[in-house]
Amino acid sequence: MADIAKLQQAIGDLDEKVVLDILKEVVDAGGGEAQQALEACREGMTIVGEKFETGEYYVSDLIFAGDLMKSAV
Repeated sequence: MADIAKLQQAIGDLDEKVVLDILKEVVDAGGGEAQQALEACREGMTIVGEKFETGEYYVSDLIFAGDLMKSAV
C-alpha cells in the first residue's frame, strides 16, 4: 500500500524521486489507489501554490511542479 499522505507532501516539496517511487508502487499494486494518488498530487500542488504566494517558491519552481504533475498523471 502506497503512502498517499507522503505523496502529497513530496509534490509540495518538489521531491521528484519520492513522487515517482510512490506512483510506481501504486501502479505495481494494480492501480487500485490511483484516484487517491491523483487527489494527493492535486493537494500537493496546492502546497506548491501556497509556497509560491509566500515567496518560498519562484516561477521556476511552478514550472517544475507542473512538469512533475504531468509526469504523475
